[in-house]
Amino acid sequence: MGKVIEMKDKHIKEIVTDYDALSERCDEIDLTKKNTEVQDIVLDIKYTMKQYDDISGLSAIQIGRSKRVICLNFDGNLRSFVNPVITSVEGFELSREKCHSIPGKEYIRPRHSKIKVTYQTPLGKIESVEFVGMAARVFQHEIDHLDGLLLSDVGLEITKEFDEATDEERAEVINMYLESIDVSAEQIDNDIEKDEEAKKMSDGVKFMNAVKTGKVKLEQIPWTEEEKKVYDEFVKQNKEG
Repeated sequence: MGKVIEMKDKHIKEIVTDYDALSERCDEIDLTKKNTEVQDIVLDIKYTMKQYDDISGLSAIQIGRSKRVICLNFDGNLRSFVNPVITSVEGFELSREKCHSIPGKEYIRPRHSKIKVTYQTPLGKIESVEFVGMAARVFQHEIDHLDGLLLSDVGLEITKEFDEATDEERAEVINMYLESIDVSAEQIDNDIEKDEEAKKMSDGVKFMNAVKTGKVKLEQIPWTEEEKKVYDEFVKQNKEG
């Protein structure tokens, strides 16, 4: 029993907070070569995630391994994605996010409301899955990490002054931020409105309401019935395959 505990402890890592260490693009893993690197990385990520009760996504670079591997937590079921690529996107919305690699800070970040992803399993099998709502936002957050992009690079930092400002003042700040990254408020609003599924999945259909009142933490993925249905079908296909 002591050896089992020792092996678990070996895979528990500290989450990296050093900006320079997190700012490099991660390398793909060649799963055609016979090695245990990817299995070790997956174990490192999963056992590290289990030390937190408020984390739903973690990338390899956040534990010091510059490889394209991420894990997501679906109600306690940790799923790993190797060499993930987002192949299609739909819709825009504003997401209010935190990150364990940037403790104590919170940001607003535009995200796609629906994404399709192709990836490899640790055994090299190529699979695809579609994510919507919060799960899509978490996945995009982790993809940013694999590309060396942090919330502090592109997000709008939420300060105490921002939260205490009037609705009009917050709206002005948000619009200036969106203008600086070439995204319009109308584009986000219209994309959500014309996509009925994205409208249902969004915590805030109207982006201003989401920013005004939303206290959504990225580390917690609330499941909707539709998201649960999509994931259950994904698991069913995996078992059949």
